Amino acid sequence: MENGRLQRDPVWDQALDWLLAVQERPQDVRLRTELETWLAADPRHRAAYDKAQRVWTLTGDVAPIPETQEAPGSGTVVPFKPRRPVRRRALAAGTLAACLAFLVLLGPVQQLLDGADLSSPTGELVASPQPDGSVIILNADSAIRTDFTGTRRQVVLVEGEAFFQVTRDKTRPFAVQAADTVVTVTGTAFGTRLGADDVMVEVEEGSVAVATPGRPEPVRLTPGARLSVDRTTGAVRVTAVPTSHIAAWRRHLLIAEGERLGDVLDRIRPHYSGAILTTDTALLDRPVSGVFDLRRPREALRAAATARAASVYEITPLLAVVVAD
Repeated sequence: MENGRLQRDPVWDQALDWLLAVQERPQDVRLRTELETWLAADPRHRAAYDKAQRVWTLTGDVAPIPETQEAPGSGTVVPFKPRRPVRRRALAAGTLAACLAFLVLLGPVQQLLDGADLSSPTGELVASPQPDGSVIILNADSAIRTDFTGTRRQVVLVEGEAFFQVTRDKTRPFAVQAADTVVTVTGTAFGTRLGADDVMVEVEEGSVAVATPGRPEPVRLTPGARLSVDRTTGAVRVTAVPTSHIAAWRRHLLIAEGERLGDVLDRIRPHYSGAILTTDTALLDRPVSGVFDLRRPREALRAAATARAASVYEITPLLAVVVAD
């Protein structure tokens, strides 16, 4: 078992937080003044902020969309233009693979959602108040089953990702099950993601106890802790993460710091209206860093691929293939 804290650069985390705040509130004069004070306090602050801006530019210079503005994707979609020609054989193989996978995946996904009592469609978040006053927020393409009675509060994460704002009740612990992992709290705020290979739990407020297969005692997490469980080996890994980055999808953001391209694609998929595949599995292990706007999944997909020397071919609005340059 790997159970240690990830060594992070706090200045970089602060710089990214400042950048996100400015992007969300570009007209806030007081915020700009506070930022200038922070930048002038230490040369490292300026260097880290400049780096964060370069990363932001690399991801397409995404800017927040006002709540009243129509979300991208509701109008005409312009297919991607590849930066370089690709061999017809590779493109044909990608198209065929995409078509087959898309047809095969439709059935299992529908079966999973049939067993849920709350789900969210592609590209949309769903917030649901519960009988006990708690609130469950579903990321796109996610589903849960709930069981609230006078003696228990239980949720099963069937698919995808959810964030839980739990009302405190010491007599009825709030339990969330994702595969073989169970998170138990009395009152807190935390997120859980059920992936194909792992289960992730991250805490924004309060504390949680995470029970995993093969461990006699649960792992206790406090704010700023992220735990991942390998669904095959049962290995547990705990890392530190700024609380402002936890469940950033609630703000329509995907924040990646050295993550596998495959993992980044998995996090874009719920917001993309079709299938995303690659003809080269070696691409999936390449590290990606950036801030991506999930309201613009096509641009986010292209930016993530471009950062790792790849191109995106949108075969139809429902099929995108990532190909190495």
